[in-house]
Amino acid sequence: MLDYSTPYIPDLKHLDFMRSKTVCFFNHGKVMKKSILRSLADSFESAGIRVVYGDQDEKIDVYIFEKFLEPTRYDSVKIIHAENLIGKETLEHSFNNADGIVYNSHWLRQVYLNTFPTEIANWEIIAPSLRFRPQDNRIGEYQIVCISKWWKRPFKRFPLIAEAFALLTEDDSYRDAKLHVFGWVTNGKKLPYTSGLFPLVKLSRRAKNNKNIIYYQKSFSEGRNTYFEQLHKSHLMIHMSTIDSGPQVVTEAFANGVPLVVSNNMGGAEWMREIGPQSGIVLDIDELTDSYQKISKLPLYSRQLCSDISHAPKVAEAMKTILDNPDYYSYVPPRKYRLEGTMDAWFELIQKAWQTKHA
Repeated sequence: MLDYSTPYIPDLKHLDFMRSKTVCFFNHGKVMKKSILRSLADSFESAGIRVVYGDQDEKIDVYIFEKFLEPTRYDSVKIIHAENLIGKETLEHSFNNADGIVYNSHWLRQVYLNTFPTEIANWEIIAPSLRFRPQDNRIGEYQIVCISKWWKRPFKRFPLIAEAFALLTEDDSYRDAKLHVFGWVTNGKKLPYTSGLFPLVKLSRRAKNNKNIIYYQKSFSEGRNTYFEQLHKSHLMIHMSTIDSGPQVVTEAFANGVPLVVSNNMGGAEWMREIGPQSGIVLDIDELTDSYQKISKLPLYSRQLCSDISHAPKVAEAMKTILDNPDYYSYVPPRKYRLEGTMDAWFELIQKAWQTKHA
């Protein structure tokens, strides 16, 4: 079993400072569920930093919030992890009185800049990275993986992925390829969006009858090790979401050196372009949405968008290009997109915000 909880050894420049602080990942005293911030909290603890989830029992030096500030017991340093796609609660909340803010991507920061009149002075763009686990040589049948809460987010466009894969397997070279679909519902049940007279999600007969598409249950806790094991030996990750500020699935692929095919209206495309073309292919198939106003106008739950497979030939060709050229599409993500870089950036921002507050 792969171990993604290996203790992280941080940059010594920040170690003494951070280990002298108690950091509260604010959740009213309850341990956070699996999320970007929960993974971050676990990494903080692995570095020897005191982590709590509420401020009832001890003095807090640094608060970290998801999306927006909440009332706290102490007037300590407050850092916000920016909301992925600005919702009404964030719009109605005054977020600009924090000491720092972290965005997953430049894409998300631009959404904030085009939505709010001011910005917190101390800000940083930090991808939610994992420890790098280099693959051995990828051998055997071609393995492709995708993951999402498919039963909840039809705008992740699974019909497009399935259709592209079905087209790929019509090529004799890829007839035995497998598409592993994580985050599906349990016990072979249909997705909520597949039923009714006019379903949002509808697979073509070609995709529906493809025996090489393998579905896994939706569990993200018990099934996570299975997902990482499969990802680690896969040849390709595909993520065709209509919109996504900073998809963790992309950095999970980075952590395994797996190349990707992604759509362009997301932070993951930005990360891949920075790493370089060896990380995979970005398909420019969507209009960029760089403000709350534009995002709110997206028909995220429309049949036309969720079941559109018109780009399937383009997606299939991108998949084939990567699978045909494994030596070229091979990379080691730079430190910035590994856990080491993520932690360094968080520590640096926290220390900067602390110095500003206590100047």
